[in-house]
Amino acid sequence: MYKFHFVTKKGERKTLNYELSGENVRPLKKNSFVKADISDKRVVEGPYIISKSTIPDNIIYKLK
Repeated sequence: MYKFHFVTKKGERKTLNYELSGENVRPLKKNSFVKADISDKRVVEGPYIISKSTIPDNIIYKLK
């Protein structure tokens, strides 16, 4: 089980729990950065691992 801390396009912080499932599941590395489409209660699509360098500084600041 993972606990994700997201920042939405509107700058809102959301924390969601997520469990990987399916065939050929690869565990995520601790403290990695991911991008996902989310609703108020769940991850809709993703998560996809992304590089920290692709994330704007104002979003990184909100994740701290």
